[in-house]
Amino acid sequence: MPRIQDRRTDRCGRWILLLVLFTFIITERCAAREMKIVIGTDLHYISSQLEDGGERFMRLLYDADGKVCQYSEEIVDAFLQEVIREKPDVLLLTGDLTFNGEKVSHEDLAEKLEKVRQAGIRVITFPGNHDLANKMARRFSGETLFFTPTIHADEFEKLYASFGPDQALYRDGYSLSFVVPLSETLWLLCVDVNAEDSPGVLKEETLSWIRPILEEAAGRGVTILSASHQNLLVHNKKFNMGFTMGNAGSLLELYRRYGVRLNLSGHMHIQHILTEESVTDIATSCMMTAPCQYGILTIAEDGACEYNTRAVDVRAWAQEKGLENEELLNFPSFARIFFDTMARRSAAKALGGLNLDEELQTRLTNGMTALNRAYFAGRMDLMTNGKEIYEDWKKNCPDPFLLFYMKSIVQNETEDQNHWKGELK
Repeated sequence: MPRIQDRRTDRCGRWILLLVLFTFIITERCAAREMKIVIGTDLHYISSQLEDGGERFMRLLYDADGKVCQYSEEIVDAFLQEVIREKPDVLLLTGDLTFNGEKVSHEDLAEKLEKVRQAGIRVITFPGNHDLANKMARRFSGETLFFTPTIHADEFEKLYASFGPDQALYRDGYSLSFVVPLSETLWLLCVDVNAEDSPGVLKEETLSWIRPILEEAAGRGVTILSASHQNLLVHNKKFNMGFTMGNAGSLLELYRRYGVRLNLSGHMHIQHILTEESVTDIATSCMMTAPCQYGILTIAEDGACEYNTRAVDVRAWAQEKGLENEELLNFPSFARIFFDTMARRSAAKALGGLNLDEELQTRLTNGMTALNRAYFAGRMDLMTNGKEIYEDWKKNCPDPFLLFYMKSIVQNETEDQNHWKGELK
């Protein structure tokens, strides 16, 4: 009888030990769990209520910069479906949510974002330069366009209240900037520089609002992650005007003083990562421009972080929906070809009237198109002949703008801009 009792005691002890070990492992894993943030920018979403794919709208797109906004509804729906399935901790949208600030587009997008929030994912967003008081807000019908209402800052804040402002620990009274706590030790500082009275420029009042927040965070051992629409650093020294926020130098000084190491931005439409001294600015590319991608940032408990990009799988989404639209079913190639039309048109304009033979024109056009595509996708590492393309153009077509542009991207761009590893602390 005693032996039986001893066996039961031993067996019970082993189970208790296993339970303690299991609890310890689970606790450690939860404590060390990475935070995942999906970053989308420059959605340039236009509600299907405002465009019919007619001549006027399509002509506007073909004369622009290669955005496939005729499928903005489908791209955004596919993207948000991926986000819900991925279940990140946060979906962060860094401005230019709409095509040109149309009220209807904002309202429709807010409804879509609410579904993401209802799926248990925090959604945080703020405006870009296209989103507020935009005089270009239009509705398109066939060959005609009509004015359509836009929104102002107070309306934006109310409409997107659930996606940032209502979560805020602090809110700025001079812009739509705010601070959201992502955890006990990590705050997200969203910096808005698109106030109607100072578009593109960081206000001194907002800078003064940021300073004590950084002081408090430093005193409490809280790490700050920063986000903005306009860039914090100069990603292309030849094309800086209008892309880097005005007064960025003052903000950078504060960030370096208080140890803010990473800013997430967009606006330029190119995929590009730049580090100067201790601060990195990751510009995620425009979601409406091939390869139509978004960023994924993972942050470990110790502050180590990693950023990668992923293309929205519109093709799989269209197949799942049972759609028969060939452009959607072959979306990667369609989006790439549509984007390339911009470069081809620019090349044709520059080469026109030079009396070059057809073979040379084709070579120059194809070279510049490939160069432009690689630059926007952040894959200049694949362009081993980039400088040769530039020299070919320089020799045969001294177009000042295109030479200026090509030179700016072949001199220093040699790395894949879609991956980054760093530290927030």
